[in-house]
Amino acid sequence: MKVTLNFEGMPVLYRVLNKKKEFEFEFPGATLRELTQSLVRKFGQSISKTILDGNGDVDFEIRVVLNNGTYLTESRMDTLLNEGDIVAFRGAS
Repeated sequence: MKVTLNFEGMPVLYRVLNKKKEFEFEFPGATLRELTQSLVRKFGQSISKTILDGNGDVDFEIRVVLNNGTYLTESRMDTLLNEGDIVAFRGAS
């Protein structure tokens, strides 16, 4: 599945993500959990340390916004994504 990722307010990832704040990312799976696991496999522990908590879930200080409008909250790691979705990770401001 291919989605567009957007990382805002997380300058520590700037170098890790090849100086891109937004890019298309293809991964096997369909949930936010599978997406984050693929990101860690591709980009390494910097992603894990920056956006995930000790349980491997997106830290609740990071807002996850789907398609520029839906904030994912409870059970967000199991949220089903669709081809072409825009998934934004926004650091605390």
